Amino acid sequence: MADLTAGAVIRSWENWLVAGEALRREDNATMIDFYEGGTSVYDYIEQRRRESDDQWEDRQKRLRQLNICRMIPDRIMHALYGGKINRESDYAKHEDIMDIYKKNKAQLFFQQVALSASVLGTALVKPYINVKEEIRLTTPISISDCYPILSGYDYEILDMMLIQVATEDYDVNTGRSTPAMRKEIYTDEETAIYINDELVNNDDELGIVNPYGVIMWTKFPGRFGAERGDYWGLSDIRDVVEVAKFINELCSFLDELVEKQAHSTLFTRGIIADGNKAATGPSVFINVKDEFGEAKYITPEPKLDEILNIVESLLKHAFEVGCIPSVSVVSGEGVKSGIALLIEYKPFLDLVKQRQLLFEEAEIELYKKVALAEEYKRTGKVFSPEAAQEFMDKINVTIEFPSEYFPQDTKEGIEQDMMAIDAGFSTLKRKLRERYPDMTDVEIDALYQEVQDEKASSAYNTGFEETDPEKKKAANNTKEKEEGK
Repeated sequence: MADLTAGAVIRSWENWLVAGEALRREDNATMIDFYEGGTSVYDYIEQRRRESDDQWEDRQKRLRQLNICRMIPDRIMHALYGGKINRESDYAKHEDIMDIYKKNKAQLFFQQVALSASVLGTALVKPYINVKEEIRLTTPISISDCYPILSGYDYEILDMMLIQVATEDYDVNTGRSTPAMRKEIYTDEETAIYINDELVNNDDELGIVNPYGVIMWTKFPGRFGAERGDYWGLSDIRDVVEVAKFINELCSFLDELVEKQAHSTLFTRGIIADGNKAATGPSVFINVKDEFGEAKYITPEPKLDEILNIVESLLKHAFEVGCIPSVSVVSGEGVKSGIALLIEYKPFLDLVKQRQLLFEEAEIELYKKVALAEEYKRTGKVFSPEAAQEFMDKINVTIEFPSEYFPQDTKEGIEQDMMAIDAGFSTLKRKLRERYPDMTDVEIDALYQEVQDEKASSAYNTGFEETDPEKKKAANNTKEKEEGK
C-alpha cells in the first residue's frame, strides 16, 4: 500500500470504513454501560410479552441494578499495574524516556490502558508532541471511532489506521462552534487530518508527511485477540453482561416481592371465633362477625430464598466466566484449604500472566515509539519507514511486572525470613534486598547497619549476654555511646 495516498483514501472514505468495520468484534457502548453501571443499564431491560403496559410502567419504577461487571476489569487492572513496574533499557536516552513517563503519570496512564483493554477488548494509545513541544501519551481512544486496515489476513501488519469522530469546528472570526466530522488517516508515510473533508494539517513544511516513519498507534490487546488471529481483542465482561441483564431483571421482581410479601400474608379458612375474636397467633387476634373457620399467616421466605439462591448461582457463574474467584454470599462456609484456594484462583492467575505477556510486547513497542518521538523532537530528523524500523530495532527494553498479585501477610513473611536466616539458608542483607528491591546497595547497607545497631541496643537494654563476637562488639559500642564514653 505504499502508493496509496491520503487523497485517494479520502475520496473513497466510506468504502474504507466498511473494510475497517468488518473487523469489529464488540458492542463497545454496551460494554461501557455495564462496566459503569448506574441507570444506563435499565435501557437493556425490556417489557415482557405477557406484561401489560400498566404493569410495565409500574415495573419500570422498581428497576434495580447490581453491578457485577466492574469488579472484573478492576481486579485485572490492579493485578497488572497495582504495583511498581520495572522498565529497563540500554537506550542512551533512557532517563529522558523515564522522565517523559513520569510527567505523563505512567502508573495512572497504564491503569487506564488496562481498564480500556479489559472492558473493550483493546486499548489504542500513541505518543505525540503537543503545542508546548512536550511529548504526551494519549488517553485510550474510543476504539469505536477506529478503523484499522490490515495487510491481507495478517493482523500483526497494520497498513493504515483510519479515525472518524464527530466534533466541533471553531471559527476564530465569529467565535462560534459548528458540528463537524473529523477524519484522520495514518500510514507509515503520511498523517492527514480532515475537518469536513478539508485538509487542515498541511500548513507547515512537512505537510502531511509522517516524520516518524511508522504508525504511532500502539495496541494493547485484551482477551483472545492475538490468539485467534484477530486485530481486536474480546472484552473480559462480554459473557458476564448477559448474566448481569438477567440478575437485574430478577432484582426488579425481587423488589416487588419484598414489598408485597415482606410481612406474612393472612390466610383464612373456616374461622372458629371465640365471641367476636379469632386467634391468628399466640397473642394476636382479628375481629370477626361470625364463626367461619380458621386463620393463619403464610410466610413468604421460601419464595424469597428461591430467588436469592438463583441470584447467588448466577453470581458464581458470572465470576467463573470472568475468571474471578467468586465470593460466596452465604456465611459459615468455613476456612478453605490452600489447595482449594489455589484451584479457585488459578484461572485468574493464568489470565493475568497471559495479559502480562501481551502487555509486555505492547509496552516495549510503545517505549520505542516514545524514543522515536523524543529523537525527532530533539534532532528534527525525519525518519523513513526503513530508518524508523532500524532505529527501534537497536533499542532493547525489558518490562518486569509484579509477581505478587494479592496482599501479603507481612508478619508471616517476616517470620519466614527470620526462620530462613536462623537456619542458615539466607542472610539478613539478602532478605533486605528481596523485601526492598528499589533500594540501592548504599541504602541497603545503611538499613542493615541500622538493624544491627537496633539489635545490639536491644540486647544491651535487656541485659542479654551476646555470645557472637561481632554482635557483642556492636553491643559494647552501643553501650559506650549511650554512657557517653
